[in-house]
Amino acid sequence: MRTLFDFTTYKEYLAYLAGPKGARTGFKSGLAAAAGCNVTYVSQVLHGPRDFSLEQAEQASAYLAHGEEEAHYFLLLVQKERAGTTSLRRYFETQLKDLKNRRLNLKERIGAGSHLTKENQHTYYSSWLYAAVHVALSVPELQTPAALSRYFNQKPALIKEVLQFLTGAGLAVEKGARFHIGPTLIHLGNDSKNILRHHANWRSRALFSLEREEPRDLHYSAAVTLSREDAMRLKDRLINVIKETVSEIGASKEEEVFCFAVDFFGLKEAL
Repeated sequence: MRTLFDFTTYKEYLAYLAGPKGARTGFKSGLAAAAGCNVTYVSQVLHGPRDFSLEQAEQASAYLAHGEEEAHYFLLLVQKERAGTTSLRRYFETQLKDLKNRRLNLKERIGAGSHLTKENQHTYYSSWLYAAVHVALSVPELQTPAALSRYFNQKPALIKEVLQFLTGAGLAVEKGARFHIGPTLIHLGNDSKNILRHHANWRSRALFSLEREEPRDLHYSAAVTLSREDAMRLKDRLINVIKETVSEIGASKEEEVFCFAVDFFGLKEAL
């Protein structure tokens, strides 16, 4: 299913919502009522030379239940179509492009998360084990050094070293013989110097997972060709999937530790 951000004109978007030859019953009449005009005018907007006024567009956006970001994008599309000069049209096109680029920035879509000091970040992302133990502390059965050592098949001394760091960095709290998780999410943006190490850590664990051949694990790799426009649309869809998955993970009962990684990248090398 396409979203508003897949479209470059608001008329194409509304025509898509109306369905082939207006197949969606009541859409045009509902849109007309919300915008304060008649159905004939709406048809001329969708398929003819007419344009919504900004006031009509605002009401139409509310009728379509747009969120704040969607409403902003929709109004920019309307203003682009209504622009009376080439320079003004280009201005709104630039605004639309900037908004879409911000949406494609995963850090802005999901949130920057908690922040560590630069020194602690360097240690935390130096090995997959720090992040693995960190999230594992949300599982009641894995809140002791001995349980963590067995679960990850690591030496007890190494696990204690990791727990010592997490506690010192404020990412874990020791309560009696148990350790409890601190911040629920730490997200690295593309602008972080630790991002390469973070991704490399978990891709190396993915290779280890391939060798185990566990039925519950999932791996998918493919080289494909598609249009540049579809590539951006697919990236946007994947970001939505990641956002939804992170939300579902947050609501799920803590029982096991998994790695969640997604790769989607171009294979063209720069000359």
